[in-house]
Amino acid sequence: MRPGSWDVFWRFLWLGCHAFGGPAAHVAFFQRTFVERLGWFEAAAFERWLVWSQMLPGPASSQLGFLLGYQRAGWGGALAAFVGFTLPTATILGVFGWLGQTYYASLAPLMQGWLWVAAAVVSLAVVQMSSALGKRWGLWGIGVLSGALFLLTPLPVWGLILFWGGVGAVWGFVPLRPQEPVTDGMADGMLRERRPSLWQSRLLLLTALALFGLALALPLVLTTLSGVFAQSVLTGFQVFGGGHVMLPLLEQDWVAPEGPLSAEVFMAGYGAVQAMPGPMFAFASFLGIQTVGLAGALVATLAIFLPGFLLLMGGLRYYQAWQKQPRIAGGLAAIYAVVVGLLAAAWLNPILVHALSLTSVTLSGVTSGPTLLALLMLAINLVWLRRQGPIWALLLLNPLVAGFMAQSL
Repeated sequence: MRPGSWDVFWRFLWLGCHAFGGPAAHVAFFQRTFVERLGWFEAAAFERWLVWSQMLPGPASSQLGFLLGYQRAGWGGALAAFVGFTLPTATILGVFGWLGQTYYASLAPLMQGWLWVAAAVVSLAVVQMSSALGKRWGLWGIGVLSGALFLLTPLPVWGLILFWGGVGAVWGFVPLRPQEPVTDGMADGMLRERRPSLWQSRLLLLTALALFGLALALPLVLTTLSGVFAQSVLTGFQVFGGGHVMLPLLEQDWVAPEGPLSAEVFMAGYGAVQAMPGPMFAFASFLGIQTVGLAGALVATLAIFLPGFLLLMGGLRYYQAWQKQPRIAGGLAAIYAVVVGLLAAAWLNPILVHALSLTSVTLSGVTSGPTLLALLMLAINLVWLRRQGPIWALLLLNPLVAGFMAQSL
């Protein structure tokens, strides 16, 4: 990898080690790290790439990271971002699947403390990203309504994105910001937008089509590498809206009597991935190692990410052209409002619910001690981050406080 790629790798590896909270938190960490702190990208470019990553099947936050790495350092940067961000979680889950649940409980204070950090980071990102909506009250209404529907109904995320994107295109919303993207090279210390060449785009999209056909043709025997590969690829093509959506798709194939795993083993792994940093799609490494060993973990992890990445990069060239059209730009503005609403909803539940231990609130409405302590830590984290304090200090402090809280109960 070129020096720029190594820089991307280490940045994403660090994020992959502490970015707790799921896809919404990952977006917030990316925005804080690469837009606000490092200044690698302009806010307008980040918003466009965020919308594109949300419109496709696959792991939305990982795809955004892949795209950020590509924009920073080309294809080497894209690979570096993927490996760096995915490696910690995939490794931990693979080891967890191999060793069992022996050491899982001892990590609870670390996970809880870092979840407090994630709650603070996401709350600041919601405020920062919603500022792009300005005084466009129609977009604010779309964001609020989408967030409420996400919290209260089982509507799929892709349905909200398609519906409101269509409404925005027909209604003719004004684009969020003036957009004059250029491609390749450097300007004014910031990277200009890259895009694959025409032949690369066509090759990636044709590869995605061939991959889908191959996965359909292979037998789904999950005790073989080919079966693990095929099932993981099909899951990657079907999942819109983040890692939580993949649970029923994976469960119907992996859990007995149809699949090779017991419900207890499957849910133990799924419970572990909820508490891990990095992408939830790394759950595939836990499943693969259960049936085919280390090779199964590697194949399952790569295969479940591959479809979304092929579509993401294969369609990027066309997306950059489409976004210049006035009506399409209006639809993208509406989709961005949906994304902001979903981010706010995910901040409320599950991030804030778990971060504040709200299950410990009594039926009488009296807030328990652990929740009060969690509220205090959230406030401290918010103040610290607003004052541009280094995040590593919070990553050390919060687990210590969480461990003290656990011992005092």
